[in-house]
Amino acid sequence: MSKSILSSQEMRNTVLFFGFIALLAGCSSKPTTESAEFSRVGFPIASLEVAPEVNIFEPGIINSTWPEFSITFNATGDTLYFGRTIKDRTKASIMRSVRVDNIWQDPSVASFSGPTFDVDPKIMADGSVFYGSLQFDVERDSLASFDIWVWGGSGDPIRLPRPLNSDANESFMTGTLDGALYFGSNRDGRASIFKSEFTDGNRQAPIQVPILGAVNPGNPLVSPDGSVLIFASEDENGWTDLSYMCNVLGTWSTPISFPDPINSEWMEYAPGIDNEGWMFFTSERPGMVVDIVPDERMPADIYKSNVNISQLCQEF
Repeated sequence: MSKSILSSQEMRNTVLFFGFIALLAGCSSKPTTESAEFSRVGFPIASLEVAPEVNIFEPGIINSTWPEFSITFNATGDTLYFGRTIKDRTKASIMRSVRVDNIWQDPSVASFSGPTFDVDPKIMADGSVFYGSLQFDVERDSLASFDIWVWGGSGDPIRLPRPLNSDANESFMTGTLDGALYFGSNRDGRASIFKSEFTDGNRQAPIQVPILGAVNPGNPLVSPDGSVLIFASEDENGWTDLSYMCNVLGTWSTPISFPDPINSEWMEYAPGIDNEGWMFFTSERPGMVVDIVPDERMPADIYKSNVNISQLCQEF
């Protein structure tokens, strides 16, 4: 069944873990309060081996003047999915593109997406695609919260069972090669990141991931080996930046904020990774649209960086 369009209040209620609707209408850039030592979210700033560089990914093909966000690649690097909304952000679909002769083709709406409000696709190691969707819930006979769905490559997508989904909002699910799943949810009354392990052949109940000092963390991207967790969180003004943590003997380190130009005076969220380990992310800085209109939100673009996620935690 098709969904109803989100109201303004429903938008506000879901912003805490959906980066692409994280701004209220009327906000266009965030105030800069960064010092040389600490980031806008209060975490130490990363010291990367190479100076970070970022570029809009495939302008005119993947990125357009409409908002794009949340990219994911298959294991061979020749197929990708990403999110795109119409300009007023009242409809979101998941787009698919393939690479032919090393050229990314014009994207089209993925076969499993379209009439519903779909966000944040993530391709898993087995090729299945997890994504968040707002759909009518037949069991509850009402407009459902955002739930996580999975498409296995053919047939109809399936809503993941409880306790992965709940009566609250869930989305942005990524996983490790050993079966651990990370996702964002506000099931405890505020935005948090949850982890569900797969042990002894059984899926375990999700538990909250403790993140020291993070305000409303969400958009978790875990590296395939489970050693790095990248996420978005809010500063004192409610704007999001990207940070990461390292898994040290089973315990997550203190969060470390990415430096400029990954984080900027604009919103950053929805981290991604390609098949070679390069970090992607979404930003609402001037990009495909450069004209800043006062009190009007900028479209989002997907950026590729020269930061390889596999190298972020080598020092630990």
